[in-house]
Amino acid sequence: FIQAGFMVNILLSGNFAFLNHLTIIPALACLDDRCWPRWVRSLSRQRISMPHFPWRGVKLVIDLSLFGLIASLSIPVVQNLFQIGGKRQQMNASFGSFRLVNTYGAFGS
Repeated sequence: FIQAGFMVNILLSGNFAFLNHLTIIPALACLDDRCWPRWVRSLSRQRISMPHFPWRGVKLVIDLSLFGLIASLSIPVVQNLFQIGGKRQQMNASFGSFRLVNTYGAFGS
């Protein structure tokens, strides 16, 4: 609720950035169903349940493969963050030809 409340505060202050509003949705989706009022929980019970996904193992392998790919591509980014190797930190730099992971230089120098 804290993040959603903070984003509503930003919305009420006049900052109508679209991405700020989008952060409310995942913040509310992370809440447990029991913390919602009864009328909201009754609406969720009326939904149609999702079909069973029979290939749970396949999904797990795909998820772990993507996690491993992003983790391995993030190694130079983390080395840059901690300035491993005695180099100065690069801001707004990309460390791969596909530019899947990179640095964002808002807070460093």
